Parts: sequence; structure tokens; C-alpha cells
Amino acid sequence: MELELGIVPEAVTVLPAGTRIHGSARNFWRAVVVRVRRPTRFGVQILHLDVGQRTLVVTVTASAVKELRLKTGSNVVVQLKATALRLRIPVR
Repeated sequence: MELELGIVPEAVTVLPAGTRIHGSARNFWRAVVVRVRRPTRFGVQILHLDVGQRTLVVTVTASAVKELRLKTGSNVVVQLKATALRLRIPVR
């Protein structure tokens, strides 16, 4: 049986590459920003991150994008708690 891994976009934390990682989250991936969408009217931006053979889509505040200087090509680390992961059967 094939399964998909679901991740709620809001459950992902984005850190600049090289940041010392600490906290209770145990899942970390190196990633590259491949797209930064314009802010929504609610001040949220959507990032598309290359994490190897997959693209991870996450939401962050526009102020975080500015503060972390995130742009296409930025190297980052993403982290999330295992409790944010959901396995599901793909709909075909």
C-alpha cells in the first residue's frame, strides 16, 4: 500500500541555514527557497521549498520573510514536530 505524508503548512518553522537548531522538534530538512509568493491581505506569504525530490509548501508571515531575508535561492532549514505529520492513503 502506498501512503502520502501530509504536513500542515502552518506547522513548519523556517530557519536560515547555519542556525543552531534547538527545541523539541526532531524533524529537520535542509531546503532551498524556489518561490516566494506575494503577501496575502492577511500578511501571510507562501514559500515553496525544494527539499530534495519534493517541494514543501509552507506559510510564514510577511515580516518573517523580510526579517530572514528570504528570497528565491535562499538556503534554509525547516523543522517540524512529529505530531504535525499525518499519513494518508492517496486519492487516485
